[in-house]
Amino acid sequence: MIMEGTRIKTFTQLHGVKFPEAVKKVTDGQDQMPASYDFPTGHGIHLRITNPLESAFSTVRLRTRGTRGAGSRAAGLATVFKLVESAQQRDRLVSGA
Repeated sequence: MIMEGTRIKTFTQLHGVKFPEAVKKVTDGQDQMPASYDFPTGHGIHLRITNPLESAFSTVRLRTRGTRGAGSRAAGLATVFKLVESAQQRDRLVSGA
């Protein structure tokens, strides 16, 4: 949290005169910052990939947007199944729990 506090002070000094509303917005919630700021920088990778479903379904979302929809419901389910199956081979396994 010390690192974030110094960044907020620097932001306030640099932009306080020109952007007072932005500085007020940043400094108002300073005591309620997320707990992720308390962890060392090296832990950032692990904190960002804690939701394996999001990474698996991003592949599905990109594919279905590229093809402008799946057509029928059965074709959509088959596409989603195959894409999640291939995403499991590349990334973490998607568990049903």
